[in-house]
Amino acid sequence: MSCLPPPISTQRAIAHILGTLDDKIECNRRLSRTLEGIVRALFKSWFIDFDPVIDNALAAGNPIPDELAARAALRQQAAAEYTKPLPDDLRAHFPAEFTHTDTMGWIPKGWTPSPVSAVITINPSVRLAKNTVAPFVDMKALPTDSLTVMEVGEKAYAGGAKFQNGDVLLARITPCLENGKTALVDFLDGDQVGFGSTEFIVLRRTKRTCQEYVYSLARSDAFRTHCIASMVGSSGRQRVQTACLETFYVAEPPEPVMVAFYSRTGPYITKVTTNARTMRIICRLRDTLLPKLLTGELGVTPMINTLEDSHEG
Repeated sequence: MSCLPPPISTQRAIAHILGTLDDKIECNRRLSRTLEGIVRALFKSWFIDFDPVIDNALAAGNPIPDELAARAALRQQAAAEYTKPLPDDLRAHFPAEFTHTDTMGWIPKGWTPSPVSAVITINPSVRLAKNTVAPFVDMKALPTDSLTVMEVGEKAYAGGAKFQNGDVLLARITPCLENGKTALVDFLDGDQVGFGSTEFIVLRRTKRTCQEYVYSLARSDAFRTHCIASMVGSSGRQRVQTACLETFYVAEPPEPVMVAFYSRTGPYITKVTTNARTMRIICRLRDTLLPKLLTGELGVTPMINTLEDSHEG
């Protein structure tokens, strides 16, 4: 059997085809990261920095706690230069005062300091029979800087963390947690159950939250710092203790605020999920095409024409 490489012209054509597919993947990846960044920025603004409450307090002439004075000064400057306040109907969901709590310090008046274990289900109970072939995600597939899992395998279930769409996967072992390994499960079909590494903590929304909130919280600096501080074990094999989630508090807003957050961020995450599915399809297509193009089983000219027609469309 001949092992000669294809002609240079064919190699260049193959490189063009693969490069076009890689460009499509990268374009989707950049868009998804931008959309995810918007979601996480809004989470921080509303639930960590309490910007809408500061804006309302400033507008009403109410006192600003000393701990929030620096942030208030930034909001005043931003309002004067470029930041427009939220629409009136949305601002009405936020109070114009703060109240002091023993567990969290100053939080918006009317909000409740709640342990994260009360507003998020930790390692929810999911049924998956032994030896059932199901989607599988290992630790190396968990992203460090986005929510998208690109590599999803399949094998018989013999143990591990079980999850469903909408769940958040958080690495609980060092150095994976410190490196940022976290993901939103968006690759299953309907009520399908998947499973993964035993080193995952699974976080699930409740009726009091939404998946966009849970994922943003899992990516937030304060949450991750708290989890890392709780790690125990020998050097190099330290793990987060889930009990630490009972001592991490969040300022839980009234339902209309959470609904407003979901209505503004849900479409962004839906687009990210759509992009992820497209990227997985393109990756599989690329990996399938390469050997067929190299062996001449597929002609390069029809493929180039197909890709150019798709790009123009």
